[in-house]
Amino acid sequence: MPRRSFLRLSRQRWLRLFFYLNLALVVGLIAHQIWLYVAEPEFESVHTLEVADIREALRERTDYRFAVVGNINNSVSVFQDEIVPLINQGGIDFLISAGNAVSGGQHESYQAIYRSLEQLNVPYLLTYGDNEDSDFGSYLFYEYFGPHFYSFVAGNSHFIFLDVTGKSSTSWQLDWLSRELAASEAQHKFLFIGLPLHNVVSDAPLFEADNYLNDPRLADGIMALAEEHAVDTVFSANLTLFSQQTINGVDYVTTGGRLTAWITLPPAVRAES
Repeated sequence: MPRRSFLRLSRQRWLRLFFYLNLALVVGLIAHQIWLYVAEPEFESVHTLEVADIREALRERTDYRFAVVGNINNSVSVFQDEIVPLINQGGIDFLISAGNAVSGGQHESYQAIYRSLEQLNVPYLLTYGDNEDSDFGSYLFYEYFGPHFYSFVAGNSHFIFLDVTGKSSTSWQLDWLSRELAASEAQHKFLFIGLPLHNVVSDAPLFEADNYLNDPRLADGIMALAEEHAVDTVFSANLTLFSQQTINGVDYVTTGGRLTAWITLPPAVRAES
């Protein structure tokens, strides 16, 4: 066989081999993703158990402490190595993520944050934020943790979590929030919204202009209801900037990228950058 023909044949074999290897890789990735979505989840409806634990911990108590974090996705290793030990040793009763606990909505991201949060010795809850919603993560959040917006009463406080990503209806949520607050008899009320209100935080960097709640009707409705029903604090994340402001009697705290608030009742809030 001439040398040129031999080289051509060898090249064809290598190309064919390369094609089949790539095809096998694609098929493997697709099969892996299908398996992730159809396999029995390692955890589900986590918030149901966590809320029950918080209620039990706060039963007949008027004084307690909880911590609020935001943008854990910026550094999960820092959260595990620094924040988790701080929470476990700090006399904190429970922890709440104000949004962006995961780096994205993929199955692997939810597994990673679950493993990190399970290192806590206290209950924890997540706010449904931009990252939780990304990459079709809405279904996984609902399956693993629970509804995108929810509320509960524990001790003398009412905790309300909204979905401001656009996934849930604005009209429905404002009506629901109005009824929740109107019926609340709790001494303290805390609201978690994931994305900051543009008319509250106005001095963030220009490159973060899209990181606000860009639904004026929802933003205005939240502020109006918070003022009408004397909400103590509205928490949000999604910005690198830490901010705390008081407007018409309501505290607005944007967590920035780290542990930013210890809430001790009484008194109401002490925020830290």
